[in-house]
Amino acid sequence: MRKLLYTVLIAGLATLGACKNKKSSGDPTAAADSTQAAMESDTVADAAVVSERLRELIGEEGLLRGVNLGDNLATVRAKEKAELFEDSTNHLGYTVEYANLESADILYYKGRNGKVNRIGVDLYLNSRQSVDTFVQDLRTFFTGRYGAPRTSPRSWSWQTPSNEPVVLQDVSKGKDYGLKLTFGGTSNLQASLP
Repeated sequence: MRKLLYTVLIAGLATLGACKNKKSSGDPTAAADSTQAAMESDTVADAAVVSERLRELIGEEGLLRGVNLGDNLATVRAKEKAELFEDSTNHLGYTVEYANLESADILYYKGRNGKVNRIGVDLYLNSRQSVDTFVQDLRTFFTGRYGAPRTSPRSWSWQTPSNEPVVLQDVSKGKDYGLKLTFGGTSNLQASLP
């Protein structure tokens, strides 16, 4: 009798397990949907990190950090929240410090008319991986904003709707990792781009 009870119990468990496997394998989209949802949530999490880092560097308004080419330096002083490190007759310099000891220096250059005619950003980074991540983030952002870039090795260039250049360059050398970002003005890179 015990033997029969164990046999029925084992057969019942085996049948239940087979039904459960058949149900999950019978709906191939269920596994794909859960995998897709996990991948999307990872992408959303990554996008939130990228978005925050870009927001810290670029800001949410204007060409850069609420400032546009043609603005007065008084507008720069009013809108820029980073630490002022240089106040010259021809430019204002601000620095942004990141938690991982990386930083960005932002220079707002004054043209002959007394208004911002060029913005330069120097990113000081810790590793090749950080450079590559910033390049990917910035390329995605500017391509979304201005369309496909013109490229040459280690540099990318876009045109704003007002026909001003935005140039991103990987200026890393050896163990010194960095990027240079220029808005407006002229650049030696522009002449070399196709």
